[in-house]
Amino acid sequence: MLDCALLRRLRSDRRALNYRLGALPFSPASENWRLALSKIRVYRYDDQEFAVGQMINARGDSISSLTEHQKVVEIAIREALPHGPTIRGTSLYTWADEGVAKRLLRRSRKRYLYELEIAEADIRHKGDLNYYSEALDAVKSGKPFEDAIRKYCRGETAGPPFTEPRVEILVSKATVLRKL
Repeated sequence: MLDCALLRRLRSDRRALNYRLGALPFSPASENWRLALSKIRVYRYDDQEFAVGQMINARGDSISSLTEHQKVVEIAIREALPHGPTIRGTSLYTWADEGVAKRLLRRSRKRYLYELEIAEADIRHKGDLNYYSEALDAVKSGKPFEDAIRKYCRGETAGPPFTEPRVEILVSKATVLRKL
């Protein structure tokens, strides 16, 4: 037979555990729980040096560093994307593909390339940057660009004339696995 004090403590521990789980935005049986546990490798170039195992977040909104044409596209995306200003202004920008990240690193003039790990639940948006480029070219030439913005916001992957997708993944945080 169980001791009454032990039984009360077990009930109390169970209530405390239920309370802690209830405070989470998901439960172990939910899809969000699975997403929180699913890990993905992504890539990011940066000027800042990070340590292996370090958790990194966005350092702020970079809209002020964009050209006037880029600002037109960026503002259109922020207006079209649900929660666009928050997502675009407070996310860490990463790349889905290592090869794309390596090629764009040279053009970015950043010093370091990192392999990162993210939880699927931390993904805020995925978009093919080819549509951003298409919209930017249209803005520069005075042509309509709304279709490219819609496709970027829906997460569509661009086909020809682009040779490959350039999928950027906007996340709330990431952990450094290694410097490449």
